Amino acid sequence: MNAIGTYRIVWKLPIHVIRGTGRVFISRKLRVHTKLIGDSSAAVMTSKRNRRRQYEADESYARKAKQDFGNHGGVMSTYTGPQTAQHDNSKMYDNSQMYNQSRMHNNSRMYNNSRMCDNSQMHAQSQMHDNSRMHDYSRMHDHSRMYDNSRIHDHSEMHDNSQMCGNSRMYGNSCMRGYGIATHPGHVVCADNVGVECTCLTVHPDTQLGLRVNRGCFTGSVADFLAAVRDKPKDDMWRDAYPELLYGLVYAVTVALERYPIEGVPMDLVHEAQAMTAKGGTR
Repeated sequence: MNAIGTYRIVWKLPIHVIRGTGRVFISRKLRVHTKLIGDSSAAVMTSKRNRRRQYEADESYARKAKQDFGNHGGVMSTYTGPQTAQHDNSKMYDNSQMYNQSRMHNNSRMYNNSRMCDNSQMHAQSQMHDNSRMHDYSRMHDHSRMYDNSRIHDHSEMHDNSQMCGNSRMYGNSCMRGYGIATHPGHVVCADNVGVECTCLTVHPDTQLGLRVNRGCFTGSVADFLAAVRDKPKDDMWRDAYPELLYGLVYAVTVALERYPIEGVPMDLVHEAQAMTAKGGTR
């Protein structure tokens, strides 16, 4: 369905009432039981192929609410709130919905029952699937992906090829980069107000590095982070504080991975990183 203006569907069996100004594509069987009110109109679509052609032909379908009657007669519709915005080539499919002042940019995509709320934003090639949710001021960039029942809150950000799956959660100012992946709330651990810049220190699983450390513009392995800390002046208070703080974060993620393992994450590198932080990174 491609609607121009606003519309509302009210189910009053055996008649479906369509109100407002909208153009709705329905099956021939349902057209008989449909009552149109106002300036709305309905076009009979006889096959899924015709509906798909209509969707692809209309350039504005991603900016407005869409509705399609599925294989079993159920209603599938996207929803965009009055203050939401879609830019560039961003698109919405299935039952995806946008609320509040959320924004979609570039080639971002929303599928299934995904939701964007508050001031969340999607950029570049990012995608949301299944029952994933974005809240508050969260951001998705690059080729990041969200699946299943994953959630990101507050000022959390996803970059590069990171993925959130299962019941994973991100809070605070946490950040996922590289080939990061999480399937459980304990897989992403962060500490706020770290360093002179008071930024966030995040540790999460990574399919390439085992564990990845993110802080500000730095992203890399535990060994790379500790090497960068060793380069700090000896009178810098954070030179000794970083290894102790990092040990707690790495230990928490390692325990979560042992209890809820992720396929593709090299556990030998995870245990190696844990042992490295346990010995102290700057001494």
